[in-house]
Amino acid sequence: MPHPSGHRKAIRFVQLAERLQLPILTLIDTPGAYADIRSEAEGQGGAIGQLICAMLEVSVPRIAVILGEGGAAVPLATADRVVMTDASWYSAISPEGAAQLLWKDMGKKEEAVAALKLAPSDLLEAGIVDIVIPASPKNTDFVSLLRSMVLRCFRELTD
Repeated sequence: MPHPSGHRKAIRFVQLAERLQLPILTLIDTPGAYADIRSEAEGQGGAIGQLICAMLEVSVPRIAVILGEGGAAVPLATADRVVMTDASWYSAISPEGAAQLLWKDMGKKEEAVAALKLAPSDLLEAGIVDIVIPASPKNTDFVSLLRSMVLRCFRELTD
């Protein structure tokens, strides 16, 4: 859960990747940015917006991989290709946050999950993610599968 300083650090890395012409790969597993009073006072919303802009402005290939939780992960998933596992979820807001906003009850998390359509198949169908890969415990070759998928995406983006 990044604070504004974490988003600003990510901006510096994105700018460095652009200067050095290095591709960007983000691995995402976060419930979202800190939403406490300190983070808001330090400009959390502005830092998130600046990171999204930085990701959109670079010319290098960008691939985002959502491995688990993808709550409020839009800044890090602003990419040319978004890959997610079949055991992950991705949303602009966490289910708990959506439940609190919609029903003023964080206990309605399951209703929020259904309303947000967080399932990888829903996100793939909506065109929000590009690829869904299996991450089941039976898949002992997950790292090899992920590696080949990422390399394939980078090849597609650079050819």
